[in-house]
Amino acid sequence: MATVDEHLIELAEGFDFEVKAGLGAHGRGELPKEFWPTYSAFANTYGGVVILGVKEPSRGTFEVAGLPEPERIVRTLWPLLNDTTKVSANLLQEHHVQILTLGGKKVLRIEVPRAPRRLRPVFIHGNPLTGTYKRFHEGDHHCAEDDVRRMLAEQPEGSRDSRVLEHFGLDDLDMETFSAYRMAFQNRKPNHVFAQQTNEVFLQSIGGWARDRERGVEGLTVAGLLMFGRYRSIQDEFPNYALDYRELPADPKEARYLDRLVTDGLWSGNLYDFYRRVYLKLTADLKVPFQLMGDERQEETPVHEAIREALANCLIHADYTGRRSVLVVRRPSLFGFRNPGGMRIPIDQAIVGGESDCRNRNLQNLFFLIGRGDKLGSGIPTIFRNWSSQHWRQPEISEELEPQEQTLVRLRTESLLPDAALAAVAARFGQRFQGLDEVARIALVTVEVEGYLTHGRLSQLCERHPHDLSRLLAHLVEMGFLESDKRGRGTSYRFLGTGEFQVDDTNRDGSFSPFFSSSHLTPSSTPMEPSSTHMEESSTHKDASSTHMDGEADSPSPDGDTELWAMAEPIRSASRANPEKVKALILRLCQGRFLTLQQLSRLLNRHPAGLRGRLLSPMVKAHELEWRYPTSPNHEQQAYRTVRS
Repeated sequence: MATVDEHLIELAEGFDFEVKAGLGAHGRGELPKEFWPTYSAFANTYGGVVILGVKEPSRGTFEVAGLPEPERIVRTLWPLLNDTTKVSANLLQEHHVQILTLGGKKVLRIEVPRAPRRLRPVFIHGNPLTGTYKRFHEGDHHCAEDDVRRMLAEQPEGSRDSRVLEHFGLDDLDMETFSAYRMAFQNRKPNHVFAQQTNEVFLQSIGGWARDRERGVEGLTVAGLLMFGRYRSIQDEFPNYALDYRELPADPKEARYLDRLVTDGLWSGNLYDFYRRVYLKLTADLKVPFQLMGDERQEETPVHEAIREALANCLIHADYTGRRSVLVVRRPSLFGFRNPGGMRIPIDQAIVGGESDCRNRNLQNLFFLIGRGDKLGSGIPTIFRNWSSQHWRQPEISEELEPQEQTLVRLRTESLLPDAALAAVAARFGQRFQGLDEVARIALVTVEVEGYLTHGRLSQLCERHPHDLSRLLAHLVEMGFLESDKRGRGTSYRFLGTGEFQVDDTNRDGSFSPFFSSSHLTPSSTPMEPSSTHMEESSTHKDASSTHMDGEADSPSPDGDTELWAMAEPIRSASRANPEKVKALILRLCQGRFLTLQQLSRLLNRHPAGLRGRLLSPMVKAHELEWRYPTSPNHEQQAYRTVRS
């Protein structure tokens, strides 16, 4: 017989969800004021479900209080949704609001869909800078001003990279890169009318130079600067711009780079040069079977095409105003791609294809003109199709919201059920594993191979209805195979009893965070964000122990305090640790001093997003820690201190 908790999960199928009692001061039922930040947060993130008439669990289970007059709340809801002084956009239709019976009592289910890009940010009380929220780790959090402005910049239908840069001219171009691009274009389309044009006219024809008639200025476009510009010139417009390629050994315990290419000032640093260099590195070891088309040998395989599409997509869809670098990683069994900025269409739609909403259409056109990328929304389906043709694991696509929005793609050159992983899971669970159906076996083997599992990842691997996959995962938890870290849309699963649920610890491939990080790279597993001060030689062997993965040189501790560094050593050197022990250490480290998230991350060798979501934020709520900036939770200099008893 299904429990109340199971019914609640079904009511919130596929979404983050929030429960609120909603009884009001007189017990008749009213819309709680906390509903509106949640509405904003769900709208600006991935959507969600609010269930009124249910109390938060006090002893591990939800309590259904029921609503005496749910119709009264519904009558109040609609006028407020259409009041722009209350909330900037009404996203709901009648089917989003339902009165249901749960445990014999009436509850109200309100589904909040994700807002379309043109309506984000959805904010409350008339001010986007103070009334915009996002959903992180089951909580509603104020958006930082930079995040709000980025959402506002994403609203227009025009391309982000078509803007004319008034004070940038031809002297800001790296002419060697530009000439290489022209050569690639002419080789591909020798009879095209553009091929005979002068450099200046050619640049204008392909969208790298334009005239802004409204402002009466002309110059390089954003796309032209990014694609062909000098590194210093690009940084003048995009201070956080950084490109990073890493080749890593098969064993993540080997803390070294086999090869590295970063924007360090020793090469042009633009997108086309990065693409040319990195594509050759990614495909250098791929086997090419002898195959003729006509009388010419074909030098590419479906794997080449998939990697080319993934790399081009990574550069085309990046938000270069973001604070994360573009990061590409190569391991013997993995190709990984990360770009700043979230997906502009849902991931499931991107996998199906046929719909394109490109952030940088001019960049897309520049790659398209030389046969890289596409304009029809077929890039992701091509990657999936070509990878499947090799009988490898389905590609993995995900979005992350913390510490900044980013999109991650991981391509593994492993089978769906590798023999070694099958043997490891069979050894762990014995006969119980042998009795499971195929999808359950795939789920457990995926945890073994990839370190953890989400509902979305399992849906990419198996053609099952989402409801069936939810039941399967719940069953695996109930049977003691798996445990989960949180409820709702973002739930992650790992093997029961394997220690602290830590994002960076569960990704064994050791590439970069959160899908590509390694807990073995000490003293920090935070991804490196190269800057103009990084003058290390590119494409050289480098021992990761000599530099933090965020680009900072080693020191005894974040503040040069050897006592803190020594205090944190037992946890820092352990790949997993009991959460209570980690909490106790955090309280000791923060006793009488404020430490930032980055400092604690380095001291503990834990990924910042997991550290904040699973430990620091709950400790603040429990009044064990206090913020340096209590009125600005997302302040970029936020820090934590132990509350004095």
